[in-house]
Amino acid sequence: GIVASLVVYNAAVVFDLIMIAFLVLSFYLMTDLFHRSAMLVSGYVYLALMEREIRRELMLGETDAAFTKDGPFYRATGAHMSRLVGRANKGMLGCLLLLFFAARLFTDFPHGWLSLHLPTPADLAAWPQWATRNFLFLLDVITALLTARMFWGYLVLKAPSDAKVREAIAQSERQS
Repeated sequence: GIVASLVVYNAAVVFDLIMIAFLVLSFYLMTDLFHRSAMLVSGYVYLALMEREIRRELMLGETDAAFTKDGPFYRATGAHMSRLVGRANKGMLGCLLLLFFAARLFTDFPHGWLSLHLPTPADLAAWPQWATRNFLFLLDVITALLTARMFWGYLVLKAPSDAKVREAIAQSERQS
């Protein structure tokens, strides 16, 4: 009776807490992946800009060994396979995120929606109760949207052109 219902209730609470942890973890990991990838791209752009200056000072030609990942040596030897691996990784990550958040939204989808007519004072009074009952669904939606934003940033992340970087540096120095 009572003991069995408490065990079932506690198991549901524990499951919900684990799912909340997975939600937060998925957002954190996606944000971290985007941030680290952006920092790597920025570092490679900086090194590519420095490589030209170092080559000029050392009087090295374009056919001499390159210094950076984005130099001519890398473009000539490894860029094609890396692009394929990158696209495959992004595709798999996108599928996993989509499946995870679709399952979360489906599982936590609320059954008692507020009516779609213009809200009355009674509807507005019911809103906090509805939000409390459907907290996990609201958390799923917010986390899914934020994670999707980070994933989109990761998908479209690419190195800016040398001209854009030099223009941004010049503009920053003018503002200083």
